[in-house]
Amino acid sequence: MGSLTRYSEARQHQHRLEGPLQRGSLGRDRQVRARLHELPHDPDIPACRLGYLDSYTLSRLMRCTKCGLWKGPDEFPNSRTRQFSYCRECRRAYDRHYYHERGKAARSIRKRARAREARVWMNALKEGVPCCDCGQLFPVWVMHWDHLPGYEKLGCISEMVGNRSRNITIAELNKCELVCANCHVLRTTRRAGRGSAT
Repeated sequence: MGSLTRYSEARQHQHRLEGPLQRGSLGRDRQVRARLHELPHDPDIPACRLGYLDSYTLSRLMRCTKCGLWKGPDEFPNSRTRQFSYCRECRRAYDRHYYHERGKAARSIRKRARAREARVWMNALKEGVPCCDCGQLFPVWVMHWDHLPGYEKLGCISEMVGNRSRNITIAELNKCELVCANCHVLRTTRRAGRGSAT
């Protein structure tokens, strides 16, 4: 009686997975057995005969829509909703192909967009601010951020804008003063003790 119950449960589960089986020259049971080769050879499955597969084992099997094989849930990417339709191997192959074929162009576009956004933000900080030394207004491309003595310099502001977070960049800007290019050169020369700069 127990084997018949297991057999009927397995047939019902197979019916749910595959949809209604068509009636033909082969009987319904023979059609089910003909599909057993699609099941994975898993050590958790005690036998290849459908009558010996318990309903719990069958209920856990998932079919990969890429390779078409039935596999256990541990062979699919982790998801509480079980929303992944590709098994882990097929998903890995798909990701590698996508990264190689289309990823490079997309990354390049995103990188240019981030650099453009960073330039707009930095220009907005410099816009309308006079030089700390001479007090004159210049276009934003003439203005430089000068690191003050006594502070540890983590990097150039022009480089940090494009590849560091805003918080880190702002923390570095607090160590600087905004001066024009001419005054910046005079400051640097004076600190180094070179030439006759006053």
